[in-house]
Amino acid sequence: MLKPIISMKTYIHMHYCDTSNYDADNPHNMPRTASELGKMKDEYGGKVLSAFYGTGPKAYCIDAVDQVAKRAKGISKASVKHQLHLLHYKDIVEEKRTFVYCTIYVFKSESHNLYTNYIRKVALISMDDKRFLIPNSTNTLAWGHQDITFHNTLDEERLDLLLRLMNEASDLTSDQMK
Repeated sequence: MLKPIISMKTYIHMHYCDTSNYDADNPHNMPRTASELGKMKDEYGGKVLSAFYGTGPKAYCIDAVDQVAKRAKGISKASVKHQLHLLHYKDIVEEKRTFVYCTIYVFKSESHNLYTNYIRKVALISMDDKRFLIPNSTNTLAWGHQDITFHNTLDEERLDLLLRLMNEASDLTSDQMK
Protein backbone atom coordinates (compact mmCIF):
# COMPACT_ATOMS: atom_id res chain seq x y z
CA MET A 1 0.00 0.00 0.00
CA LEU A 2 1.37 3.40 -0.98
CA LYS A 3 1.63 6.04 1.66
CA PRO A 4 0.19 9.44 0.73
CA ILE A 5 2.70 12.18 0.06
CA ILE A 6 2.69 14.62 2.95
CA SER A 7 3.87 18.12 2.27
CA MET A 8 6.66 19.91 4.06
CA LYS A 9 4.09 22.29 5.57
CA THR A 10 2.70 19.44 7.70
CA TYR A 11 5.96 18.86 9.58
CA ILE A 12 7.49 22.33 9.75
CA HIS A 13 6.17 25.37 11.57
CA MET A 14 6.01 27.89 8.76
CA HIS A 15 6.70 30.85 11.05
CA TYR A 16 10.31 29.53 11.35
CA CYS A 17 10.86 29.43 7.57
CA ASP A 18 11.98 32.02 5.05
CA THR A 19 10.50 31.05 1.67
CA SER A 20 11.23 34.36 -0.05
CA ASN A 21 13.29 32.67 -2.78
CA TYR A 22 10.53 30.21 -3.78
CA ASP A 23 8.64 30.77 -7.04
CA ALA A 24 5.06 31.95 -6.63
CA ASP A 25 3.80 28.78 -8.36
CA ASN A 26 6.21 26.32 -6.73
CA PRO A 27 5.42 22.57 -6.91
CA HIS A 28 5.34 22.32 -3.09
CA ASN A 29 2.55 24.92 -2.74
CA MET A 30 4.63 26.73 -0.14
CA PRO A 31 3.46 30.26 0.62
CA ARG A 32 6.06 32.96 0.00
CA THR A 33 7.18 34.87 3.08
CA ALA A 34 9.26 37.99 3.54
CA SER A 35 12.99 37.52 3.97
CA GLU A 36 13.95 37.73 7.66
CA LEU A 37 17.14 37.16 9.60
CA GLY A 38 17.21 34.11 11.86
CA LYS A 39 14.75 32.01 9.90
CA MET A 40 15.56 28.74 8.14
CA LYS A 41 15.99 29.19 4.41
CA ASP A 42 16.08 26.69 1.59
CA GLU A 43 19.18 27.81 -0.30
CA TYR A 44 17.95 26.25 -3.53
CA GLY A 45 14.42 27.64 -3.44
CA GLY A 46 12.62 24.31 -3.65
CA LYS A 47 14.64 23.05 -6.64
CA VAL A 48 15.27 19.34 -6.88
CA LEU A 49 18.77 18.22 -5.84
CA SER A 50 19.97 15.25 -7.85
CA ALA A 51 23.16 14.56 -5.85
CA PHE A 52 24.99 15.56 -2.69
CA TYR A 53 28.57 14.44 -2.03
CA GLY A 54 29.93 15.44 1.37
CA THR A 55 33.60 14.55 1.48
CA GLY A 56 34.35 16.13 4.84
CA PRO A 57 33.91 19.27 6.92
CA LYS A 58 33.35 22.25 4.62
CA ALA A 59 33.98 20.14 1.51
CA TYR A 60 30.94 19.17 -0.50
CA CYS A 61 29.36 19.18 -3.94
CA ILE A 62 25.65 19.68 -4.61
CA ASP A 63 24.20 18.92 -8.03
CA ALA A 64 20.94 20.83 -8.46
CA VAL A 65 18.78 20.87 -11.57
CA ASP A 66 20.43 23.92 -13.13
CA GLN A 67 23.65 24.42 -11.15
CA VAL A 68 26.49 22.65 -9.39
CA ALA A 69 27.75 24.10 -6.11
CA LYS A 70 31.25 23.00 -5.07
CA ARG A 71 33.16 23.88 -1.89
CA ALA A 72 36.54 22.78 -0.57
CA LYS A 73 38.02 24.30 2.57
CA GLY A 74 41.40 25.94 2.09
CA ILE A 75 41.22 25.94 -1.71
CA SER A 76 40.61 29.14 -3.65
CA LYS A 77 37.25 29.51 -5.38
CA ALA A 78 38.93 29.74 -8.79
CA SER A 79 40.77 26.46 -8.22
CA VAL A 80 37.59 24.75 -7.05
CA LYS A 81 35.74 26.07 -10.09
CA HIS A 82 38.33 25.04 -12.68
CA GLN A 83 40.11 22.01 -11.21
CA LEU A 84 37.52 20.11 -9.14
CA HIS A 85 34.61 18.35 -10.79
CA LEU A 86 31.54 16.45 -9.62
CA LEU A 87 33.29 13.14 -10.42
CA HIS A 88 36.16 14.00 -8.05
CA TYR A 89 33.73 14.38 -5.15
CA LYS A 90 31.88 11.22 -6.19
CA ASP A 91 35.12 9.20 -6.38
CA ILE A 92 36.16 10.35 -2.90
CA VAL A 93 32.79 9.45 -1.35
CA GLU A 94 32.72 6.05 -3.06
CA GLU A 95 36.39 5.53 -2.05
CA LYS A 96 37.60 4.97 -5.61
CA ARG A 97 40.27 7.61 -4.90
CA THR A 98 42.07 8.53 -1.69
CA PHE A 99 43.22 12.07 -2.53
CA VAL A 100 42.43 14.80 -5.05
CA TYR A 101 45.06 17.51 -5.45
CA CYS A 102 44.79 21.11 -6.70
CA THR A 103 47.59 23.39 -7.78
CA ILE A 104 47.16 26.93 -6.50
CA TYR A 105 49.05 30.20 -6.28
CA VAL A 106 49.55 31.57 -2.77
CA PHE A 107 51.14 34.74 -1.42
CA LYS A 108 54.11 34.21 0.91
CA SER A 109 56.10 36.65 3.00
CA GLU A 110 59.65 36.23 4.32
CA SER A 111 61.43 39.16 5.97
CA HIS A 112 58.79 41.56 4.59
CA ASN A 113 59.43 40.38 1.05
CA LEU A 114 56.23 39.31 -0.68
CA TYR A 115 56.21 36.73 -3.44
CA THR A 116 53.84 34.22 -5.00
CA ASN A 117 54.34 30.51 -4.74
CA TYR A 118 52.82 27.76 -6.87
CA ILE A 119 51.92 24.80 -4.62
CA ARG A 120 50.19 21.46 -4.93
CA LYS A 121 47.67 20.99 -2.13
CA VAL A 122 45.31 18.19 -1.07
CA ALA A 123 41.81 19.46 -1.89
CA LEU A 124 39.70 16.40 -1.10
CA ILE A 125 40.53 13.39 1.05
CA SER A 126 38.57 10.22 1.75
CA MET A 127 39.86 9.74 5.30
CA ASP A 128 38.33 11.62 8.22
CA ASP A 129 40.91 12.37 10.89
CA LYS A 130 38.26 13.66 13.30
CA ARG A 131 36.08 10.55 13.61
CA PHE A 132 36.45 6.75 13.49
CA LEU A 133 34.13 5.16 10.93
CA ILE A 134 32.63 1.92 12.24
CA PRO A 135 33.26 -0.81 9.61
CA ASN A 136 30.26 -1.77 7.43
CA SER A 137 28.28 1.16 8.83
CA THR A 138 27.73 4.88 8.44
CA ASN A 139 28.07 5.48 12.18
CA THR A 140 31.15 7.10 13.69
CA LEU A 141 32.91 7.38 17.04
CA ALA A 142 35.19 10.10 18.36
CA TRP A 143 38.88 9.15 18.31
CA GLY A 144 39.84 7.71 21.71
CA HIS A 145 36.39 6.19 22.32
CA GLN A 146 36.51 2.94 24.30
CA ASP A 147 34.53 0.97 21.67
CA ILE A 148 37.06 1.53 18.86
CA THR A 149 39.14 -1.48 19.96
CA PHE A 150 35.99 -3.62 19.84
CA HIS A 151 35.27 -2.56 16.24
CA ASN A 152 38.91 -3.03 15.15
CA THR A 153 39.07 -6.66 16.29
CA LEU A 154 38.31 -9.59 13.99
CA ASP A 155 34.82 -11.09 13.96
CA GLU A 156 35.92 -14.27 15.78
CA GLU A 157 37.67 -12.30 18.52
CA ARG A 158 34.66 -10.00 18.80
CA LEU A 159 32.33 -12.98 19.20
CA ASP A 160 34.57 -14.47 21.92
CA LEU A 161 34.64 -11.13 23.73
CA LEU A 162 30.87 -10.79 23.50
CA LEU A 163 30.32 -14.31 24.84
CA ARG A 164 32.74 -13.71 27.72
CA LEU A 165 30.97 -10.46 28.64
CA MET A 166 27.56 -12.16 28.50
CA ASN A 167 28.83 -14.96 30.77
CA GLU A 168 30.20 -12.44 33.24
CA ALA A 169 26.90 -10.55 33.21
CA SER A 170 24.90 -13.74 33.82
CA ASP A 171 27.25 -14.70 36.70
CA LEU A 172 26.67 -11.28 38.26
CA THR A 173 22.89 -11.54 38.00
CA SER A 174 22.87 -15.08 39.42
CA ASP A 175 25.00 -13.89 42.38
CA GLN A 176 22.54 -11.05 43.01
CA MET A 177 19.59 -13.47 43.04
CA LYS A 178 21.15 -15.61 45.82
